[in-house]
Amino acid sequence: MNTGSWKIWVDTGGTFTDCIAFSPNGETFRLKVLSSGILKGQILERVDANTFLVKLNWPVKSDIFKHFSVQFSRFPKSKFIIQSVEIEKSIIHFEDSVNIPVERGDVFEMGTDEEVPVFATRLITSTSLYSSFPPIELKLGSTRGTNALLERKGARVAYITTKGFKDLLLIGTQQRQDLFALHVVKEKPLYEVVIEVNERIESNGVVLKSLSKEEINHVIREVKKTKCDSVAIAFINSYINPVHEQMLAQELQHNGYVFISTSQSLSGQIKILQRAETAVANAYLDPIIHTYISNIQRGLQKAKLRIMTSAGGLVNANNFFPKDSLLSGPAGGVVGAATIAGLSGVDQLITFDMGGTSTDVSLYDKRFAYRYESKVAEVKIFSLNGRSSQCRRFARPCLLWQRRPAHHHRCKSFAWSCGYRLFFNSTLPEEFRRSSRKAVAENKRSIWQKIKS
Repeated sequence: MNTGSWKIWVDTGGTFTDCIAFSPNGETFRLKVLSSGILKGQILERVDANTFLVKLNWPVKSDIFKHFSVQFSRFPKSKFIIQSVEIEKSIIHFEDSVNIPVERGDVFEMGTDEEVPVFATRLITSTSLYSSFPPIELKLGSTRGTNALLERKGARVAYITTKGFKDLLLIGTQQRQDLFALHVVKEKPLYEVVIEVNERIESNGVVLKSLSKEEINHVIREVKKTKCDSVAIAFINSYINPVHEQMLAQELQHNGYVFISTSQSLSGQIKILQRAETAVANAYLDPIIHTYISNIQRGLQKAKLRIMTSAGGLVNANNFFPKDSLLSGPAGGVVGAATIAGLSGVDQLITFDMGGTSTDVSLYDKRFAYRYESKVAEVKIFSLNGRSSQCRRFARPCLLWQRRPAHHHRCKSFAWSCGYRLFFNSTLPEEFRRSSRKAVAENKRSIWQKIKS
């Protein structure tokens, strides 16, 4: 009996989650589920009070559905628990009588109230709610942070900065998207409130104005009044001397604040504007991403979890920052596409990935191109060299690509993609590589004809 680990890759988008897995026995499994973490089906016939014949594409061959919950679309407040499922006959037996007027054609949703990577892993490994997961190596890519930023569904952020710089992020660089626009409409900042602190550090790192205990207590009182979930701290010249940021963050932690983003720890760059923007963006996403990752780790306690970053590589969950997730989709896409194309000698390609919320386009011309600063929905992120990737082939983060909302007119033009978001910085089985090489070689001519045309 093979006692090795399952190797699972999960890519969670705004609408669908794609999963590919290799079992310890070398079998390949593929799965596509809704990112809401549910399976949808339709009622065909009511057999008796607690038994129904249904139409559903069952993703497993054995019954693992005991105590899965079911909700009917016409009766969203009612929830029923599954006793057992006859997969071959597509019959569901409920624990209790279904005391609502369910009719033929009614749509239902079945799930476990787990994060979709856990739910997908449960299905692909055929693990019931009453069984332990087998050993798993899970590689995760997700647009959870990106979609939260694009849809403005992040946390309430209190932004703390040096006295005299409260309007820094509103002023920005003074660059306009449309130079000749008479009516300039600026995006609302990500933070809810800005708090100024009477402190100052000189450009050489010498403390000019010390951060007193009284000032710290005053700031903490102000933060509590805002009822914000997350805090971003960015002080002048903290890149060379972060003592004040660290002091304030420590006191905030002692007062019960969990989500604290300090600019120096996230992006130790000389420019205050980029550091502040990065800290605020990280704070805006921190509670959402932390809850998401924690729920996955709680559901897959023994799994080795690594997460895709904007550098096109993977990091351990404990070393992952929310800001590093924003560009992971297109970065993973271009790495996967370049790897697949390289198997058949192709070294020039365009990748195009249109999702429900955003569209990712990237260009690969014989090598990867990089940049430090990236922009998502008017929010600029400054990534630290080496922090966001453990992949050896990348010396610097942020692959060159462009992300736009899915409805943007420029995204409606056709581009050909040579691969999906596969995370190739871990070794894939040779069987998969051989099959991929053969498939790509067979389609190489038609692919290039479509690219050239």
